[in-house]
Amino acid sequence: METEIEDSWIKNFKEQEFIKKYEDTIHISIFFIYINRRNELHIIKQGPTYILQSNQFEKQDLIDNIKKNSFVNNQKYKLLSILKYNVDVDANNLEDFLFKDNYDKYTETIKSLDTILFSNSTKMFNDINSLFILYHENIKPCYTKKIKINTKSNRKTKSKRYKEIKK
Repeated sequence: METEIEDSWIKNFKEQEFIKKYEDTIHISIFFIYINRRNELHIIKQGPTYILQSNQFEKQDLIDNIKKNSFVNNQKYKLLSILKYNVDVDANNLEDFLFKDNYDKYTETIKSLDTILFSNSTKMFNDINSLFILYHENIKPCYTKKIKINTKSNRKTKSKRYKEIKK
């Protein structure tokens, strides 16, 4: 009896317009996650939300967000990882999305700082497309050792000049 109610709810839900229709624009929320020296979650900060006309999040926007948010509370953090969460579920795959724990299918680790491609989502799932930028607290001190190069010779003896012999 209980499964019939759940099935009828899903069938009615699949027929709704906002689950069938894909958006022309893609909404992307950016989250900044900061991890301290003890590998504990320290701060979670929500960044701007981008509305993309195409399915590309530009490289320059990504680099600007990474640089702008690398300092928190006068503490430098270095980039650890970037995760893309893009839900592209259609009405046919809705049951799999709701009842199975296969969220790793929609999560991708970004390995290089380049333009990120997103696929179109339905109206219902368009707002949960996200980028997670993870930072780790910088452990090494940020100074450079100064080395002086001595150009003077430290020789104690002087070389004697030889006179040219006349022929």
